[in-house]
Amino acid sequence: MTALLALLAGCGDDAPSPSAPTTSTSAAQQSPASTTPGPTAPSPGRPGTPRGDLPKVSTIDRSDPDAVGAAFIRLAWTSDTRLDTTPMDAGRRAAALAVPVLARSLRTASSAADPGADWQTWAQHHAYTRVQLQPNHDSGAPGDTPTDADRSWKVRITPVGDGHWRGTPSTLVVYLALTRSGSAWAVSDLKVAR
Repeated sequence: MTALLALLAGCGDDAPSPSAPTTSTSAAQQSPASTTPGPTAPSPGRPGTPRGDLPKVSTIDRSDPDAVGAAFIRLAWTSDTRLDTTPMDAGRRAAALAVPVLARSLRTASSAADPGADWQTWAQHHAYTRVQLQPNHDSGAPGDTPTDADRSWKVRITPVGDGHWRGTPSTLVVYLALTRSGSAWAVSDLKVAR
C-alpha cells in the first residue's frame, strides 16, 4: 500500500515518478566487475476479477464526474493478494479512468522494493481490500466548469482475509481533479492526505 500511496501522491506534484531512473556515483554501481543483480520490479499480477466489489469500467457513467471519481478511487485502492503482485496492480486497473499522461504513469509504475510488511501480512491471509467512500465536501474548492471538476472523498481501506481475518483499516482523503474531453470525464490529477 505504501508504494501505491507514493505513486498516487506523487502524481500531483513535480517529484519524479517512482519508476524514474536515478543516478548515483557510488563505487559499487560504477564497478564493471560487479555481477550482483540489482532489485527487479515485481511482475504485474494475474488476470482476473479482484474481490472487493469493484465497478465495471464499461458500466460507469462517464458523463458524471462523481461516478468517475468514485470508481477511480475504488479501482485504485482495491487490491486482491490472490491476483495482485503488489498494490500497484490496483493502480493499473484505475488507469482506465485517467487521462493519458496519468494512465501511462499508473500502467508503467513499478516498485523495485518489497511491497511492504502490510502487503506480506495481507498475502499470508489471502486478503483483499474493502474500500468505503464518503464525499468530503471542500467549501474552498472551485466550482465545476464544463470541462473541469474537483472532488474529494474520505476513503477507508480495510484488509479482509480468509477465516474472518481483518487487518488494521487506514483512512485517507483523496482529492481528484477531473477533466472532460467530449462527453467523458477522466481523472487528470490526484492528491492524497493521511
